[in-house]
Amino acid sequence: MKNKIVGIVILMLVATTVVSATNINVKETIQMKASKDVLSCNTKIINYQPQPIIPGLNWGVDQKQTFNDGAGFDLQPPSAWAQSFIPTKDKLTAVSLAMFQYGIAPEAVITVSIRATLNSSDLVTITRNTSVDPIGHKLVWILFDFEDISITTGSTYYIVCSANAGYENNTYCWGFASVNDKYIKGEAWVKENETADWIAVNQWDPTDYPKPDFCFKTYFRKPLDISVPINNEYLINPRLLTILERFPNMFPILQHLLG
Repeated sequence: MKNKIVGIVILMLVATTVVSATNINVKETIQMKASKDVLSCNTKIINYQPQPIIPGLNWGVDQKQTFNDGAGFDLQPPSAWAQSFIPTKDKLTAVSLAMFQYGIAPEAVITVSIRATLNSSDLVTITRNTSVDPIGHKLVWILFDFEDISITTGSTYYIVCSANAGYENNTYCWGFASVNDKYIKGEAWVKENETADWIAVNQWDPTDYPKPDFCFKTYFRKPLDISVPINNEYLINPRLLTILERFPNMFPILQHLLG
């Protein structure tokens, strides 16, 4: 009991009150298109109340693109989507993708793979079954945690994402920034069906999506998101994260103290 009290006191010293959505870093927030109060899935539009992307914790993040302007590409079979990135770390342990449900999507298995080239074999693959781990209508970070893989810093890699179910106005979507090349070290790609070639989205639809990038984070060490409940992420003071990054052994100690 004494240890728990000590742990709680420590956290109280570094925690802050819950931050409202209006105070969230603008780069981590859905930016709705001017004069529209909607969230779009590809070119389809539905009425949607703007919601912030839950910032999540950037513990262990190497590469990221967190801006969204109110849109997502649909994960309807047989299409697949990809985002290229260039790591600065030589290990990849997980990725997070900003996703939401559009309409009433059927249960689906979402597959995420890492590749060295778009047409090469998967370096690692992980799936998420929405019947077990549901994805709601708010745009949130979805963590795909896989076995660690070794990668080469400075080389290009691809996050490939697809789903085995979804149709018309009922599907899951991967959020993206449609303009301004928010991630200059990579770009968004699309493969319309199994026999089609991969094509950069800015060539596939240069008028609507001149320089798009998907919302993603890559991790070089296991993210704290695994251990911290998503609803409590706003309670974590950035100064605490800085301390934990400098002294990573503190986190399991605090976990033990809090039981």
